[in-house]
Amino acid sequence: MDLNIVLMKLAISMFALSEITYTWKYLLYKYGHHQAVKRFLNLILWFDTPITHVNDVDSLIEQTELTLILDDIDQIIERNS
Repeated sequence: MDLNIVLMKLAISMFALSEITYTWKYLLYKYGHHQAVKRFLNLILWFDTPITHVNDVDSLIEQTELTLILDDIDQIIERNS
């Protein structure tokens, strides 16, 4: 996504104030309908991406903790056998 500072400020305002008409009008003016749709989708995905990464990291941590616990249990069972 190109880093147009005006577009970024409008996008942040859009999400902060829940008012999409100004941003949409700017996108239409700047890029035309087809590109405006693509760029609006990219904005939504860009704002959603950090949440997705946090969820992925949390899931990875949980899986690692579970694996380590299961490994510890296996070692205890082997020692007691």
